[in-house]
Amino acid sequence: MFAGSEVRYTKYNIHSQSKDGRNHKASYANYTNPGAGHVVIPAGSEITITKKKRKAFYFSFGDGKNVVFEFHQPRMGMSVDEYIDLITSTEPTSLKGLSKLDKKGVAEGKAIKGMTRKGSWLLLVILRRTGLLRQIRIPGCTGLTAMGLLPLNLAPATQLST
Repeated sequence: MFAGSEVRYTKYNIHSQSKDGRNHKASYANYTNPGAGHVVIPAGSEITITKKKRKAFYFSFGDGKNVVFEFHQPRMGMSVDEYIDLITSTEPTSLKGLSKLDKKGVAEGKAIKGMTRKGSWLLLVILRRTGLLRQIRIPGCTGLTAMGLLPLNLAPATQLST
C-alpha cells in the first residue's frame, strides 16, 4: 500500500499516549489520558510517515519517537490518505503573526489568559477540527462556550497566517 517514507507537517496538535517515552499511540478519536505519558505533538511539527495500513498509519517525529495512529475508515468516511491530508501538509504550518503567548497556547493545546483574539480563535479551530473541543471556557471571557461555535468551513491553520 505504501512504499518509502513521506515527510509531512502537522496542521494541528496531535495528542498521543506513551508508556516508555519513545513509542506513542494516537487516534482519530483523540481518546488519550491527559495524565502520565500524555504527549502533545505541536502543530507545525515535522513528521515522517513510514507506513500506511487500512486501520492505522505510522510516523516518526523528534528524536526517533514512533507513533501508531489508529484510524477507522467507516467511522471517518474517508480513506487513510484523505485523513493524512486533512491533518498534515507538505509545507510547515505557519504561526506567523501570533504572539509568543499565542504560540505557547497553541503548542500546549490550551487557552492561556492574555492570548490575542487571533491566537484564541486559531486554538479553537485546532481543537474543533481535531475533535478535542467539547466544552471549554476562555480565560477572561464570561460565559463563552465554544461547543458548536465555529463553522466547519473556517480556513485551516495553514491559511490563517499573515
